[in-house]
Amino acid sequence: MKYRREEILRYEFTEKVICDFKIINDLPNESNFLEGQVVDLSPSGLKLFSSVDLPTEKKLILYVEFTINVEPIRFSADLIWKKNVGNGFHYGLKQQGTSEDKQLLINELKLYAKTKRNKGK
Repeated sequence: MKYRREEILRYEFTEKVICDFKIINDLPNESNFLEGQVVDLSPSGLKLFSSVDLPTEKKLILYVEFTINVEPIRFSADLIWKKNVGNGFHYGLKQQGTSEDKQLLINELKLYAKTKRNKGK
């Protein structure tokens, strides 16, 4: 599974951002929620860390939800790549969301970055 992303806006978190995710594919209730961590985030996707070893033999669609400020961020995403990182796995997810979902994500990222900058002063 190779994938090269080239995106201008990508935020790498220095704090833990916990997320819940589950495999949905065609059935929204196909699996239970699992816990992961958002490593980095962009308007079109994210890098997820989890100790769960997801299968990559078939195309997987995940439902992801997390909060970095006030507004919950929820979207479906395609699992694009997987990498073993010692005590878990990194997964590259490409968001399937609407332009409104992407705009919410951009607004939340901007607010998060601004809040972090102001705390550092």
